[in-house]
Amino acid sequence: MNLQTIRKKIRDIIREPDETGFYNNDEINDWINEGQREIARKTQSLTETAYINTEKGKTEYTLPDDFLNEMFIKFNGEKLYETSKERAIEEGEKLEGYHYYYIWDNSLFLTFEPGISEMYIGYFRVPNDMTEDLDTPDIPTKFQDALVDYGVYKAKMVDRMFNEAEVFKRDFNDKLRDIMSYSKKPSSKQWKVKRL
Repeated sequence: MNLQTIRKKIRDIIREPDETGFYNNDEINDWINEGQREIARKTQSLTETAYINTEKGKTEYTLPDDFLNEMFIKFNGEKLYETSKERAIEEGEKLEGYHYYYIWDNSLFLTFEPGISEMYIGYFRVPNDMTEDLDTPDIPTKFQDALVDYGVYKAKMVDRMFNEAEVFKRDFNDKLRDIMSYSKKPSSKQWKVKRL
């Protein structure tokens, strides 16, 4: 589905075929994008990788704009381990020689001086906003119907039709649970039974 198709499905349910009604396209587009961000945040289903060039004496690095949460961080091919900001501050000198990191306010902080090298980051990302009618969601096609439920839920809330809004919010949450369950299913390799 593209943005126009999702918006049309929402308009069909709320019985507002075009912008001559109460809702303009931009408002509905905002709800669709908000729903997609909510799905990405809760399911952590969109992944990305990035390289960061480290510098001598520098321990703070800005994370990519679409960063949501880290999967792994490697420095010189070795995995870095996460620590808390509090521990890094309290135990500063005790952590010397160990390669830890923590994330604070969209920045990555290292507990060691990296020198000139490169870090490799695998992370969960925020989806791209859809702005043009032919833009498609970043989430998989099989989960895109949830965006319709979310858009209708938002319209019903604005209309103060709270009981109907609750039905669509529940449908959205049910689909969200299905997405989360689907993303955590073991691969077919894990299902194989070993013969004795």
